[in-house]
Amino acid sequence: DLCLATVSVVDSSSSYNLGTLYTPVLLLLLLQVSSLYRRLVEAAGRKAGAWSPEEDKLLLDAVKTQGRKFGLIEQLGAVPGRTQRQMKDRYRAVLNPDMDHGPVTVEVNSLLVPEYSMVCVPFSLISILLV
Repeated sequence: DLCLATVSVVDSSSSYNLGTLYTPVLLLLLLQVSSLYRRLVEAAGRKAGAWSPEEDKLLLDAVKTQGRKFGLIEQLGAVPGRTQRQMKDRYRAVLNPDMDHGPVTVEVNSLLVPEYSMVCVPFSLISILLV
């Protein structure tokens, strides 16, 4: 009770759990753990946080030469300080040239809205329809 408070709202038709509110004591603890984690990551020679343009270029060059074998790219040290998982996530979400990062087209929107509104399916499952 000292650190967490759960907030719920009840109306005439249903109840909603609005989540957990963090008190100052827990926030201080979370900041300390975050700081400790960052120091441990840096001590292990790993990087956390934003990617630099140089790292993006190194990753793209490594994918061109090695393919999408991120474990091998990590072993070769092509992007120093980044893990296999970080490289895979960065490539998939940001650097993949097959990914369309532009605005949603009318065709895609006409597929997404009905599927989502029917059963509130997660977009990760709906994305299968777009392939």
